Amino acid sequence: MGLDEFKEKRLLGSIWAEHEPEVREYACNTLATEIAKWNIIKYLAQERGELDKEIEKGVEIIKTILRKRGEAQFIKQADILTQLGIKAPETVEKVKWE
Repeated sequence: MGLDEFKEKRLLGSIWAEHEPEVREYACNTLATEIAKWNIIKYLAQERGELDKEIEKGVEIIKTILRKRGEAQFIKQADILTQLGIKAPETVEKVKWE
């Protein structure tokens, strides 16, 4: 694989996330299904015209808590290299691909 071909490769997940940005909330999160439930609740309330600012703010607070807990649980269950990559400072020199 040449450099130009490498630059054109994209992960299926990144293409999916471009079309449906909310799926980013679910990645690497053990509580993804709970977050999805709150997204559905928010969507249904909006469709029924019952989503006011207070309800929307409450849903976002709940989702933030679930995101943080789910990501922490994911990291706890991740392999050691993933955990070290998160914990350790970056020491690799970045190379600009042109």
